[in-house]
Amino acid sequence: MLTLFQFLRPVLLILAALSQYPAAAQTDAGAVKQVLVLYGERLDLPAIRDVELGVRETFSASESPRVEWYAEHFDFARFPSEANHAVLSRYLQDRYAGRKLDLVLAVSSQTLSFVLKYRPQCFPGVPVVFAVRTNEAMDTGNLPPDVTGLALQLDLKGSIDLALALQPDAKKMVVVAGAGESATLAYAAGVLNQYAGRIQWRQITDLPKEDLITQALQAGQGEILLLLSAMKDSRGRAMSANELARRLAADSRAPVYGVGAGVFDTGAVGGALTDFKGAGRRVAAMALRVMAGEKVPVDPDASRSLTPLTVDWRALRHWKLSESRIPEGAVVMFREPTLWEDHRGGILAVCAVLAVQTALIAGLITQRVRRRKSEREAEKLRHELVHAGRVTLLGQLAVSLAHELNQPLDSILRNAEAAELFLQNETPDLDELRPIVADILTDDQRARGVIDRLRAFLKRGDPQPQPLPPGEVVEEVIILTRSDALARRVTIELEAAKDLPKVLCDRVQLQQVILNLLLNGMDACAQATAGERRVVIGIRREEGAHQLEITVRDNGPGIPHDKRDRVFEPFFSTKPQGLGMGLPISRAIIESHGGRLWVDNNDGAGAVFRFTLPVAEEGEP
Repeated sequence: MLTLFQFLRPVLLILAALSQYPAAAQTDAGAVKQVLVLYGERLDLPAIRDVELGVRETFSASESPRVEWYAEHFDFARFPSEANHAVLSRYLQDRYAGRKLDLVLAVSSQTLSFVLKYRPQCFPGVPVVFAVRTNEAMDTGNLPPDVTGLALQLDLKGSIDLALALQPDAKKMVVVAGAGESATLAYAAGVLNQYAGRIQWRQITDLPKEDLITQALQAGQGEILLLLSAMKDSRGRAMSANELARRLAADSRAPVYGVGAGVFDTGAVGGALTDFKGAGRRVAAMALRVMAGEKVPVDPDASRSLTPLTVDWRALRHWKLSESRIPEGAVVMFREPTLWEDHRGGILAVCAVLAVQTALIAGLITQRVRRRKSEREAEKLRHELVHAGRVTLLGQLAVSLAHELNQPLDSILRNAEAAELFLQNETPDLDELRPIVADILTDDQRARGVIDRLRAFLKRGDPQPQPLPPGEVVEEVIILTRSDALARRVTIELEAAKDLPKVLCDRVQLQQVILNLLLNGMDACAQATAGERRVVIGIRREEGAHQLEITVRDNGPGIPHDKRDRVFEPFFSTKPQGLGMGLPISRAIIESHGGRLWVDNNDGAGAVFRFTLPVAEEGEP
């Protein structure tokens, strides 16, 4: 008889299995993928270090699938034998025997060859993703279907073209490579043969490290030094392109170029440099896709995007190569920003301020030029007005001037007639003739003096200030108006202190002012109702003062109080026939000499015009 447990046991087993299925499925879905990365060279090489950084960054950032990865670094360049490969194969079998690897990532062409050969023993059935750099396009048709990756083709031609672009006059090239680089050198020879007739080249290789560097440094100025792969020297010692580039760039007379990232930031000019860190990121991304179940073909665009033309701007400056010859599309590294690039905002602000200032200065200069022109035109017009004022004054003196000239001319005529009568005698009395001739000469000089004064008074020209005795200038004006004063029955008096200093002025313009004030005074005297008509000219200097005061006082009716402030306005006159220009012109003349002109009424009768003039400094002629 079956017990209850025996009857229910199959059902319980089925339920237990079903209850564990979701957990198992969840565990498979969240399983960590295990990846083995095999590097063909030692980790101290910059290229290997950059690839590993790119791989590490990509795997660390991945969340689906999550990756637990292992890395092995070989040294195929120094240990290339098949016996060493067999040892490595056994090592990998033993090391990863208990690991279920999901993918093998092979870095370098030697590593790929090793993995393809020993995969059946070491990693049977494990997919492979590779990152290799080849001299020629890789034939992917012979690869197993579960093998894919990046095939970066060496762009030696790009580096050569860059060197020739920066050094168009170069005729020689020295190619430097480490030991065991026969395949790379053969590829380089094929590329360089395309430049036959353009450049001569020689190679330095398979030498101890120091000898290799010594011979390479013999390259002359103007030549091109091209650095290829260098993993070891002829003695099997470790070497790198980075180390060679630093040593050569420091002492070489010829600019140094390269084909790998090892020459980057070493002092070399640059070249078509493989971006190994970018290659590490891209091959890790391909590995993630393969582990996710995708069918990923070999990347056809890797060579173009991961082999950029790179130039070190500092090296250009070191070897004095023209930046303008850099090919279009090249990446220029370490370029120091120009003043414009570094301070563009500040320069624009300064330029804006300078532009505004320049515009303001230009406007001010234009305004100044226009003002100067206006001042010159105004000064010219003032001179014309002054001259017109003198002509007008002489017009008022026309009758008296005619009388002033007629007197000496009449006297000359009478004396000449008398002399003629004496000369009709058979024996002329010379003693009688001599006084007659002397009188003629005196009257002639008198007439000449009147004409000279009139000519000077009417002369055009710029003012010529000079030290002049004021009494002498006033007396000349009194002589000029003497006949007019007699006709008007006006007495002119001069009251001048003794030992007066000279004044700094223009003789003709000062005479014009005095003449205008004197004629105005005589006109005012004509309106006097009783008493003697008199005009008094006074000259005095207050003690310690640096100027003289000249007054013209008449005994006319004076100036009405409401008109006193207007007599110096243009075209205003208290005389019915006056033009109103004499006093404004006179004030302008006095002010141009540094003095002042004003008018007051006398305590008794009449008006008094006063003006000042600066005293000439001692030592002035």
